Amino acid sequence: MRTVRSLLKDFQFSRDEQTIYLSLLKYGWSSALQLSRRTDINRTTLYRLLEELQSKGYVEIIPEQSTTLYAASPFTSFTTAITELEQKAENMQSSLEQLQKYMTAVAKGSIQETEVHLYRGEHGLQTMEWRTIGEKIDTMIFGTDQWRTLFSKKFTERIRQARVNSSCRVFELLNPQGITALEATVQPWTNVLHYIESHFYHRQISPIILPIQTELIINPDACFMFSMQQDDLVGLEIRNRGLALMLRNLFKMAWDQAEIIDENGKMDVLME
Repeated sequence: MRTVRSLLKDFQFSRDEQTIYLSLLKYGWSSALQLSRRTDINRTTLYRLLEELQSKGYVEIIPEQSTTLYAASPFTSFTTAITELEQKAENMQSSLEQLQKYMTAVAKGSIQETEVHLYRGEHGLQTMEWRTIGEKIDTMIFGTDQWRTLFSKKFTERIRQARVNSSCRVFELLNPQGITALEATVQPWTNVLHYIESHFYHRQISPIILPIQTELIINPDACFMFSMQQDDLVGLEIRNRGLALMLRNLFKMAWDQAEIIDENGKMDVLME
């Protein structure tokens, strides 16, 4: 018969995560100090692992006045994990089919030449941002908080107005923390009200299904990526219709699975 540790390993538990979970299972609600003493795991590592276990749904917390208590989640958390992995596997299978079509097209030489542009610094990224605006196109964005924190309010308002003037529509997918950051901005978060009313749609997707760590903008013929690591600001523009088409199809599949959080996600808008 297999040990409980080997069973937990099947659910991607590390050795230390197994030790923490089994301690919580045995002793019930416990503080980090109590867990550290029982498991011999230093508190810095312990807090990090508890946060990871909580994000996966295996640990519950109760914030008290003087400390935070932790406990093992009910057995159903494992069922949920299996469901999410099955969904992820389905997504990967769909993506694999798209990748196969793209790679076959490349092998046959049916994909046109790829044009690549590199941008550096805030001014360079602003230049690239202007290049994302086209006439009457649907722009799809895997969004993060980076875009809103990098550029000034004046610049972002100019971009929004330009999209309205060009009859563009923006569809944005965000992880929950991105939605929170958007809601936390000064209300209203934009003065270009027509942009919100007719040109902007967004939904929220779980990072378990799709972790969004890089800002990615996808147009019908190009994609644009932002990399913002401390003071190193880099933008990459790749103009290739085949690549853009594949990424747009992946975006549409993710959009259908994403959570509707407000009126800007409820509309059944047909993406082009």
